[in-house]
Amino acid sequence: MLGSAFFFGRRLARRDWVAVAALAVGLVLFVVFLQPTGGAPLQVSGPQWALGLGVVVVLMALLVTAGWRAENDLRGGLLSAAAGAGYGLTGVLFSVAGRALSADGLAGALTTWRTYAAVAAGSISFYLLQNALVAGKLVAVEPGLTLANPIVAVTWGLVVFGEQARGGAAVGSAIGGVLLAVGVVLLARSPVLENHHRDARDEPSPVGP
Repeated sequence: MLGSAFFFGRRLARRDWVAVAALAVGLVLFVVFLQPTGGAPLQVSGPQWALGLGVVVVLMALLVTAGWRAENDLRGGLLSAAAGAGYGLTGVLFSVAGRALSADGLAGALTTWRTYAAVAAGSISFYLLQNALVAGKLVAVEPGLTLANPIVAVTWGLVVFGEQARGGAAVGSAIGGVLLAVGVVLLARSPVLENHHRDARDEPSPVGP
């Protein structure tokens, strides 16, 4: 956002500064308050996996549906958030496949369904990311992609894997998560981005000979 305003000569509105501040402060709070340790990924039951996967899939589906109904940078921001959630899930699945590799060798990694689920989740996320980049500019796509990934991964570790966070982390991390969400929405709907699209549409089309 700051680079876009500088290079294109745009003046940032108050909401733009609020978005930048919300993203920065929210990320700091989320990282500082959540430093999970422990957990038992290989001991998660089938129903727990099904519930966790179902929640993430529904979240991604809602973001994709809203994204296809939106236009331009808002569409890109929503699709990138879905891609980020998918990449977070991919990381979770690969982490379990890595544990299986350490415990049972290559055979363990190749025989667990998490390895193939990770490949599938990563492929879907890559497809969503490409559509997000086509729909909107990088300045609108990048926040959702970057922020949804760790949020999904860390939340999964705490809720499903049973990892332990620092004392008093719930309130601080919740505030950080809310600030991240607000910052992403404000950034994707920034007047700077809207003005850029408006100027592009107003430019006259080249006239042939």
